[in-house]
Order: sequence, then structure tokens, then C-alpha cells
Amino acid sequence: MLNKTYFRNSIAVDDEEGGGVTGQTGQVARISVRRMQIADMVYQNVSADVTPLGHLEKRRGVRILGLFG
Repeated sequence: MLNKTYFRNSIAVDDEEGGGVTGQTGQVARISVRRMQIADMVYQNVSADVTPLGHLEKRRGVRILGLFG
């Protein structure tokens, strides 16, 4: 899951609606990422969901580029 704040210029392949644990829903876009590197790990040609994560950034006081798991 990538933060829409930092990936807003990406071209969406598909749009969906997602839901959270609070019951709120929001737009979730799927994009194709050509190359992503995290430390020594390199991922190529992967699909990723993009949604606003600003509420988590404000709550924690840190920048969040995405959530991996």
C-alpha cells in the first residue's frame, strides 16, 4: 500500500473502494510500479495499491511512503 500523497502522479490501472477497521471507505487505486528498491531488495514490475495515508502521518508525526506486509 503506497501513500497517495507521494504517488499522486502515477497512472491508475484500476480503481476500487476500500474499507478500514473504523468502517470508513475510500478510493484505492492500483498502479504498476516499474522498479522499487527498499534497502538491498529490488522489486520490478509489481502492482501496488495507492490510497491516502495522511491520517496516519498526522497521528504518528512521521512521513509514511507506504505500508508493506
